[in-house]
Amino acid sequence: DVDTDGVHRSEIFSAMSQYTLRIVFHEVLGTEDLTALDPMHTALQRLLQLALVEVSTGAKMPNFVPTAHNVEKQRLLKYLKSTVRRYAQARLDAPVPPETDLLGAIVKACDSNLDAITDEIMTLLTAGSDTSGGTLCWLFYALSSHPGILERVHAELDDLGDAPLDYSALERMPLLMACIDEVVRLYPTTYAIPGRRAECDVDMGDFVVKKGQIVQLVPYVTQRDPRWFANADQFDPD
Repeated sequence: DVDTDGVHRSEIFSAMSQYTLRIVFHEVLGTEDLTALDPMHTALQRLLQLALVEVSTGAKMPNFVPTAHNVEKQRLLKYLKSTVRRYAQARLDAPVPPETDLLGAIVKACDSNLDAITDEIMTLLTAGSDTSGGTLCWLFYALSSHPGILERVHAELDDLGDAPLDYSALERMPLLMACIDEVVRLYPTTYAIPGRRAECDVDMGDFVVKKGQIVQLVPYVTQRDPRWFANADQFDPD
């Protein structure tokens, strides 16, 4: 969208998560059929919102309790799982299922068990699209905020030439890879890990976690700890 001041603005997270989901369709689902892309993207975005509520507030009722939150979550998961199952079944029904892509490898590893294949794909789908999309967003933010580093990244990419890229090309992009590592440190997509309640007293050395207390790991905090990182709050890929 272009505002009245002539500045182009777009909702980049939605665009990047849809982009990474498109990659999932191609590499994981093994299909060029994108008819389910938009509704699956919408479902995943809503699931992310529900998950953030659970992680941020700690207020999570057991799934069998029919709260509005749980009912909506189960409905979205049921839709996603049935859609994934349909793609997996199509691969199993193929005359000669190829094993040259990721879905083929999953089919082989799961001994063609449809339930196991579906579960594996669901894990990659729910954990791999929005997380990658979010990381791309923060990468663009960090680079746009540091034009000198962005210029060096452009130069590094220009040195690769016009040949098609493969996995080995990553070795020739040390600065870009360092930028990605730094973004993941500063802006982890899983910024907080759901808490766990201690079932007994646990001696941690400097302190004791008492039975019944809830312990939560927060990578956003630990990865900005100056004890472990110099310039802990700064984007510094060097």
